[in-house]
Amino acid sequence: MHFRTTSLVLALLSSSALAAIVSQPARAQDAAMAAKIEKLEAKLRQLEHQLSVQDRRTRETAQEVHKVSVHPVSSHEHAARVGGAGGLIPAEYNTTDHTLRAPDGTLISTDKIYYKGLTITPGGFFELDGIFRDKNQLADVGSSWGAIPYQNNLAGHLNEYRFSARHSRFSMLAEGDVNKDIHLAGYVEFDWLGAAASANPNSTNSFQPRIRNMYATADFKDLGLHGLFGQSWSLLTLNASGMSPRKEQPPLVIDAQYVPGFYFARQPGLRIVKDFDNKFFIGASIENPQTTAAPGPVPGGGPNGTPLVTWNAPGGSQFNSLVNNSLNNIPDFIGKVAWEPTVFDRQIHLEGFGIYRNFYSRNNLTGQHNNVAGYGGGGGVIVPLIPKTLDFQFSAFAGRGIGRYGAAALPDVAIQANGALTANPETMLLAGLIFHATPTWDFYIYAGQEQQMSPHYSFSGAATTANAFGLGNPLYNNTGCFVVGGSCSNQTSLIRSVAAGFWNNFYTGSFGRLQGGMTYSYTERSGFGGIGGTPKANTSMLMTSLRYYPW
Repeated sequence: MHFRTTSLVLALLSSSALAAIVSQPARAQDAAMAAKIEKLEAKLRQLEHQLSVQDRRTRETAQEVHKVSVHPVSSHEHAARVGGAGGLIPAEYNTTDHTLRAPDGTLISTDKIYYKGLTITPGGFFELDGIFRDKNQLADVGSSWGAIPYQNNLAGHLNEYRFSARHSRFSMLAEGDVNKDIHLAGYVEFDWLGAAASANPNSTNSFQPRIRNMYATADFKDLGLHGLFGQSWSLLTLNASGMSPRKEQPPLVIDAQYVPGFYFARQPGLRIVKDFDNKFFIGASIENPQTTAAPGPVPGGGPNGTPLVTWNAPGGSQFNSLVNNSLNNIPDFIGKVAWEPTVFDRQIHLEGFGIYRNFYSRNNLTGQHNNVAGYGGGGGVIVPLIPKTLDFQFSAFAGRGIGRYGAAALPDVAIQANGALTANPETMLLAGLIFHATPTWDFYIYAGQEQQMSPHYSFSGAATTANAFGLGNPLYNNTGCFVVGGSCSNQTSLIRSVAAGFWNNFYTGSFGRLQGGMTYSYTERSGFGGIGGTPKANTSMLMTSLRYYPW
């Protein structure tokens, strides 16, 4: 339109100039005046050519960004205005303010991609982490809280430092409205913390992508119902608000294993949530089961000298054959409620949940199949102590057989002398403060712990060291825990940790966001008492991070 208007103005000016020239006396026909006319016409042709080139480049720029025509956004109302779902709509791209508008003037976001009625939002970041530990864990950015080395561990007497880019992340959200009441979405998120048998840091650091989340959702707005299927954060994970996916509240630390006391999982499952005016929420899910067992002896006595109990086995088709998988027979069941009342001038988030699990095994001597229940409950609260400035959060989880849901990954069960599994009792606590000091500076501090109590142990016959089984058996020999290279039961009773740090946004603008941060943590590990004493260990860790969010 700009090109056509400018051309019309130039044409009118040209005609006026020519008319004025023609109306002059016959002397205008001399050679000098003819030269001026020819020069003016040449100048007009040059200007028209420049405008034509500029208009073509503007259109090419629009084509590169949204290929001249873009698809309608996911909003049903917007789609109706600009041409209907699935149809192409012409768009005007402004190279001055980098905006894209529909023919009716509606602003279309250039931060998203529009395809066949879907809105596609890319996300993620590029990251470089620096990792220092005063006790070597031979671990990447995700710390092994339950494996902080005791004195017997040779590597634990050495420091550890490494760089890692594997926590970098890529995500994509695709969403669209079937109609004004039904909203569909799919979300996928990867990092590079997968470690196949061939992956190593010796040369090319060829670690493979790892699924963090991969799920689809369906929201029925008129009914207040929200469904999810696929791999996501477990329903029991603390939410910042509501009970919707992508609103979870993990600690702000750099460590990929977060802080002891934080309970979570990312696993396949199916869930449904009902909201009541977006203030009160009820949800339920069934999620993928797995069982972890305490380290320790496994009783023999099965056929041909096999172990007395079978509760796990090496992975089969499309699993890693070097990794054992537990033999569960039903999923984990989780129910949750959340409420968001307004107290004074601030909105508080409250939630509570319960979980039921089942641990499945076979007694190889009798052939009997055993089912042992695991269960627990907990909840959390998030309170803006000073709105938009200081936030407080607290969460707690207690039960039996809940260990794998904690960041310290303490065991779910112990194996007894008769081959039976017993669910370990455990508590998890986490408290945190987040200080939004300025629009670019955030500071945080967390304190958490995970503890397994009332140890379950037994003996095969007389109570002797050779006959000791289970969790926290007082006849386990711990004398080697205090000697370099010695043998140790390696069982954990308590993990306590304090972590503090900051994030700073160096740059935020049309080219994304550049962010840097640092986390310091101090963690203590205590074992169960046994012959020789109670093993203890501690570690200090310092992690730094540089992140670029281009999206």
